[in-house]
This record gives sequence, C-alpha cells and structure tokens, in this order.
Amino acid sequence: MDVRTIDSLPYDIILEIFQYLSFEDLVLSVQFVNQNWQNIVQESISWKNITFKPPYGSTTESVVMLLSKCPFLKSFEFREGLKEEDLFNALCKYNPMITSLSFGTFEADTPTIETLIQKFPNLEYLQLSLSVFVNHTSYLCKLKNLKKIKCIQLFHQYSVLEQRSGEIELKDGDWHSLEALDLYSEHSCETFHQMMSFVQGRLKSLEMQTLHSSLFLTHIPLCVQLQTLKLNFMARQFAEIDFGEFFTDLKNLINLKCLSLTSFVNEDADVISCMFLKSKFPKLVELNLANSSTVSLRVFKSISTACAQLSIICLKGCVVVDDACLKEIAQCSLLSNLDISGCPAVTDKGLSYLKNCLHLQELKMNWNGLITLPMLDEIAKMKSTKKLYLDSTEINSSVLVETLKQLPHLKFLSVCRTSGVDGEQVQGLLPNCFVQYCKKDKSETLRERCINVTHLVLQGPDKKVLKGLQHCRNLEDLSIDFMAKPCYSFISVIQDFKHFGKLHTLALKGFVVTKKGILGDLLAQKGLSQLRDLDLENCCSLELEDAQLIASEHPKLEKLRLKGCVGLKNEALSAFLRMGDLRLLDISGCTTLTETGLLSLQECKNLEELNLSGLSRETTLSDHVLNGVLSLPNLSKLSLSTHDSVDTFIKSKNWVIKEMAHGESVSVYVPSENAINP
Repeated sequence: MDVRTIDSLPYDIILEIFQYLSFEDLVLSVQFVNQNWQNIVQESISWKNITFKPPYGSTTESVVMLLSKCPFLKSFEFREGLKEEDLFNALCKYNPMITSLSFGTFEADTPTIETLIQKFPNLEYLQLSLSVFVNHTSYLCKLKNLKKIKCIQLFHQYSVLEQRSGEIELKDGDWHSLEALDLYSEHSCETFHQMMSFVQGRLKSLEMQTLHSSLFLTHIPLCVQLQTLKLNFMARQFAEIDFGEFFTDLKNLINLKCLSLTSFVNEDADVISCMFLKSKFPKLVELNLANSSTVSLRVFKSISTACAQLSIICLKGCVVVDDACLKEIAQCSLLSNLDISGCPAVTDKGLSYLKNCLHLQELKMNWNGLITLPMLDEIAKMKSTKKLYLDSTEINSSVLVETLKQLPHLKFLSVCRTSGVDGEQVQGLLPNCFVQYCKKDKSETLRERCINVTHLVLQGPDKKVLKGLQHCRNLEDLSIDFMAKPCYSFISVIQDFKHFGKLHTLALKGFVVTKKGILGDLLAQKGLSQLRDLDLENCCSLELEDAQLIASEHPKLEKLRLKGCVGLKNEALSAFLRMGDLRLLDISGCTTLTETGLLSLQECKNLEELNLSGLSRETTLSDHVLNGVLSLPNLSKLSLSTHDSVDTFIKSKNWVIKEMAHGESVSVYVPSENAINP
C-alpha cells in the first residue's frame, strides 16, 4: 500500500496551509524541512497575505536576525519599544521585495523618506508618522516618486518648518496608481489640498480621522470613484460649509460601499438626509454614524429607501436614536449587523421591530443601562442572531439564560461588567455558546458598600482601594490625588472608568507615567459620555497624544484644569482648545507654554473663566496675547500673577481687580461693569 505524506498534496493545498502559519514558523522551521517546502516558502505568492509585526517581548537583535533570513518578506510593521532605525536599516539591507510598510509611531524624517523611496520602489501600501521637522511640501514631492503606491496613510503634525504651505509640482503620471488615502492629521495644509485636487478622480478610499478644516470637504463630491468614505468631524461645526449642499452633492458617489460620518454635529438634525432623498446608493453596505448627535427620524426614513443593500449599521453613542428610528431601520431587509450601544432611548417597542430582520446576525447593546424583561423577550424573537453584546448593562442572570435558550443559532455572548450576570453560570448553562465575561470579584461586601456612593475623594490611594472603584457605578464626582507616585500598578484598575456612565466631574491629580498616550487612552474610554469637568493638576505626563484623544472623545467638556502641568506644550494646548464648549480653563503654572501657544486661546470663544497665573509676562503674556484673551466675547473672569505692567495694561482695557488670591500673588480681574466693590 502506498504511503501518502503531506508532500503528496497538490502545491496549491500546501500553499494554503502555509498561509495559516506564523512568520517565525515559516522562517525558522518550515523552509528547512526539505527542498520542496523551501521552494514553496520562498515563492512570492506565499507572502502576499503575511505581515511581520514583531511580537511583544522581542529584542531588536532577534528581529534583525529574522529579517536577514527572509529576503522574500513583503509586509512589515514596526513595533514601539524596539530600535526603529536599526530595523529600518535591516529592512533596506535584507528585504528588497517589501510592498507594504507601516511605521507605527516611528517618526520618519527627510533622510528616512529619501532612503525609503530609493530602497523600496515597489511599495504599494505605506503608513507614515511624520516628524514635525519634515516639510509637508518636501515629503509629498518625494513620495510621488513611488510609482506603484496604492494606499497612503499619513499621521502628521503641524510642521515647524512650514508656516506657509508651499506648492507641489504635479504632472501626468504622478500618483497614477493611488487608490486610497488615509489622513490622521493635526494640521490640514494647502499642500494636501493641492494633492487632493490631483487625485480626487481616482480615489476609491478616503479616510480623514481628525477633520479640523473644511478645506478637504470641497473635494469629496468630485471623488466619483469612492467606495469607502470615512470622516470624523470631531463634533466641530464648520460655519463656512453649507452641509445641506454638501450632502446633496454626494449624490454622485453611487459606488459607495462604506460610509462613516462619526461625531457629526449640526443645527439642522435633518441635514444628512439630503444625501439620500434624491438619489440612491445601490452598493452601500455599511453605514457608521457613531457619536453623531445630528440624526433624525427623517434621516433613517431616507436611508431605508435609498440603500437597498445596506446590511451593517453602527449608531453607537447616538443618544437621539429611539424606537421610531429603529422602526425605520428595520425596513432594511438585508440588515445583518446593528450596533445601538449607548442609545438609552431604545425600549422593547423599538426592539420589537427588529424581529422582522430575518438576516440579523449581530446585535450590540452595550452601555444601555437596564435591559428589562420585555426587552429580553423581544431579543428572544430574533431567531437568526449569532452574536449578542450586552456589556456594561444590568440584567437578571436567570432571566437572561432563559431568553438566550430561545436563540438556536447564538454562538457568541458578551456580558463583560454586566451587573447581575454570573458569567461562569451563564457559560455552564449555554454549552453551545461562547460567553465572554469578566471574572467575578469576590468582595461582595465591598460592592454593597460602594454601589450607592456618588461622591468620592481619594488621596495617595493604594491599588486595593482603587480596585473598589469598579463597584461605584453611580459615581458622579471622583477626585484622586496620586501625589506624583508612579501609576503603573493603577492603570488596569483605572480602566474601569469606562463603566462610570454617570461620572460628571473627574480629578486625576499628580498622575505620572512615562509611556506616551496612557493618560489619553484612559480618558478616551467610551463610557465617560457624561464627563463635563476634568482636573489634571500636576500631571507632568500630559503629552500631545493624550490631548488629542481627550479632545476627540470629550468635545462637550466644559471645565478643564491643567494647573502645574509643566510638560504641557503649545501643540497639546491647541488640541484641547478644539473642545468648543469649554467655559473654564486653568493653565496656571504651565511654564512650557509660549506666546505662540497662548495666541490660540482666541479660538475658544465660549470661555468664561481663564487662569493664566504663574506665566511669565516677559516671555509669554505679551500685549498681543492679552489683547486676544480680552477679546473673548464671554470672558468674565481672568486670573493673572500680580505684576505692575500687567495691572496697568488690563486696567487700560476697562477691567478691574475683583479679588486677590494666594497671598496677593494672583490678581483676579473682571470687566468693570461686572465689578462689585472692587
């Protein structure tokens, strides 16, 4: 009898099997089994879907060694914590076949970009994080030499070398293969505007993760080949744009398959419907309106009639979505995925309409408060459901199990931090369904003591004390003073903040970590939707990444205290000032700020109280800065360090001292018409 081995399998089958193996397995083991396997591994087609991203714990030396053994590698992603320059040099030396390169947080400077173009002329996908010391015009002029590039993803900041945008020379043939553009930028410059003018007719995918300027919006209606369009408006209102006209002009984008309009805010709640009223989008499959407060019943009526193929809808955080909206959504006959997390107005009546969606397989209802018995009864009627998400809600465990037993196709259930649900018990009663849950805390006594706490002040807390916070789900006001102690041991505990849906006021004083972005990640958690007052006094870890995350997730923040944040730089302050609802801002003692940064205060038109004490009159508080501050239409209280020249200047603008603070070292000024017994 013939003995058949894996080598007896057809080439295509072996190749398919190899696609499921890890990068390390292919490089260090598989290719050395025999000559046949080595030939298959080193075939270019074997690597078309394999990306090497060094695993956590890798050393730079071990990664370089792996790269040296696979000249056929096509896709690589940098990982933070390794020596990026050494890895880039290794790629240039050993891996000439690279077609996809993701730099992650590694900031590319001009020499890096020049080497990149020279060594990897076959690049098709490129993700760059650009240094502030790179001129936008300069690097775009260089990147256009990548003749095969199909997708560019750019993370860039305002260039310190470019106060004015330059012009880029473009000719026929430049960017001729570019199909996708993803911009995550702090500053939208004229250079990108010019680039968009040149490529708009060819783009199939356009993503703008942080939309700060209306300049790009003028190009979108002309991108008639678009299949994917994702815009994050960051809850900013662009007064210079007629959005009724803008959405009407999008009627030409009939090839759209995916449309995302997140954090969109406008005075006219019906404005999005302009896009769907007079035209149809026969190919649109996915629609994302997450965190957009400007959606109305009319919007959903127009969507259900204009998008016959719509199957994926995300309405996460759309607090205006109610039962009437779900009635219209249920008219989408092919609906398969629906996310209504953070939509508290939805009741059992709204869910009852979804039983007619025969293709509905995935339903997300996270952060929706109490899931009542009538609501569970309606969920039980959705017989096609395969995945159900009920994280951070309140449900009776036994009732939940009885409901889910009526869903014959249910394969996945998520009940992470769901009050009243014992995950282990549910898993035991639903053997054919994978249940995702958090391990139950054994401290029931602590939970009973904390559950009704609404105001809490902690000073120098240890980890055990902080762990009790996860039970304080009714907190409205929380103040923690870490007293500048290293906070690494607290991070996993603080991540429970996302479940404090009622938290209105939060103070994290003296919070110190050295890794960038940690503070922003914690405060950008979706559950903190009610946060309006934030105090980060003496947080020396505050970085630009933190400011950008906080500003994007909390656009409705009204009070922000950054006293003593000595690491706060101009760029981070500018990011914070994009929160248009700010009424109170304290940046006293933020000595890193300069005149350039403070000039941006003029953008914060709704400011009522401003504290600039502890800032230098000579280097920071120039007459130009003070003039801009005093021009704020709603400002009624201004605190400054006592200084004769400042006092003279302020009084010349018809402001007077209302009170003295901190031992007469700080003067509090008010407009003279508001002064009572100055």
